[in-house]
Amino acid sequence: GGGSGSAGSHWESRLFRDEYMTAAASPGPRVVSALTLALFEDSGWYAANASAAEPLQWGFRAGCGFVHESCAEWPRILDKSVDGLDLPPYACGLSSPDRCYYDQRAKAYCELKTYDFLPARFQYFASNPELGGYSQMLDYCPVYRAYSNGNCADPSNAGDEPRRHMPFIDTDGPRGEDGGATSFFGPADPDPDQFCPSCRCFEATPADSAAAFEGEDGGLQPGCFRMRCETERELNVHVGAGRWVKCPEDGGIVHIESPRARTRPTRLRCPPAARVCALEPGFWPTIRSVTPRRGPIEGGTEVTLRGTNLVGAGETPEVLVGDVPASAVHAVSAEELVFITGPNPRATSRDTSDVTVSDALGRAAVLHAGFTYLPGWRPYAETAAICAAVAALCMWAAPWLVVPQLRAHAAHVHARAQQQLRARNAARGLEQGRGSEAAVAGGTSAAQRASAAAPAALAGAAGGSASNGASSR
Repeated sequence: GGGSGSAGSHWESRLFRDEYMTAAASPGPRVVSALTLALFEDSGWYAANASAAEPLQWGFRAGCGFVHESCAEWPRILDKSVDGLDLPPYACGLSSPDRCYYDQRAKAYCELKTYDFLPARFQYFASNPELGGYSQMLDYCPVYRAYSNGNCADPSNAGDEPRRHMPFIDTDGPRGEDGGATSFFGPADPDPDQFCPSCRCFEATPADSAAAFEGEDGGLQPGCFRMRCETERELNVHVGAGRWVKCPEDGGIVHIESPRARTRPTRLRCPPAARVCALEPGFWPTIRSVTPRRGPIEGGTEVTLRGTNLVGAGETPEVLVGDVPASAVHAVSAEELVFITGPNPRATSRDTSDVTVSDALGRAAVLHAGFTYLPGWRPYAETAAICAAVAALCMWAAPWLVVPQLRAHAAHVHARAQQQLRARNAARGLEQGRGSEAAVAGGTSAAQRASAAAPAALAGAAGGSASNGASSR
């Protein structure tokens, strides 16, 4: 696209989008690609520094169809990259929701315009031939456009309100002094969006929305999350409260259980790790040591970090101790950094934190459990005060709550004992009555036996007398 002012002197915007040598401005970061440096070198007028080439992600690994086919065909043909990875969404339509920009750096929306006339080759909507994308330079292709204040990698956007706001997990808790959500016994989750050099856009489902029950792809909204690439194939995303989620190597939906049982699981869509982490695989940072390895929660500890490839492309890296950004980061050399720890007032015990060094591309080195925040006496004093308050409350409530319950229980036990005593007495009386009846019955039987024996005795006596008389004769 374009007229005589751009034709023949710039790269084609539809194919090179955010390259400096395209004729259209872009709200996203512009890059100087290896192709532009090669053109300058081949002109014979310049000596190009090839190491200064920046990755051009627009159409990266999309294949020949991206170049030769109309953008109207992109949704149909651009499913997988040439190496089999999922591709980002390039084209959009009438009802397309907000998504992440193709390079994961910003929140994006589908901007369409109605024109008085569009050439036939630029008519992408059969229902409305005058409808097209926002830029003539892009051949009026209906593509996603980054919000002007939605660049997740720009810390200056932290104070703005992007047009679409993706809440984090559990953002309805009380707010702490540092702006993060807190709970009674410690931190819950940080602010809804994070803006930092190593932050990128990821699509997720808010835990408190009805969309949490929709299908795998339903209800996803773009939001800014801190991320780190520990290797070219290992992408981790920070989801709040010090929690990092490891993405599948080939991308996909990850289900995140909220630390609060009352909230629903959240879904996070991960891009393929290589699409984010393998842009410039060389010069990956590493960490060998951190000295000292402990300091107060108030911050202010000067720490020396040693490793390799700590400084890339002349940029000062970002350093995190746990979730807390370090300040005054100074690169002594590519193998040594000096920084000052930030305050971590939310640490309620000996908080052992990871130390992370990351560059603008998100390449990170992590020293797990590399620094310990020492809370001092205050958390213990607060815990003791809470315990004392609970004990005093129990003592105060005992006469009103416990004593009536004890009295009721004692009355119940006494009543049951009386009932059991009456039952035993009744049983004893019944047994005594049965014994008396048996004795009376036994006496009657003896009298009857005696009466029956008397005639027999008399008969025996008479017989004996007769026998005596006969003998006398």
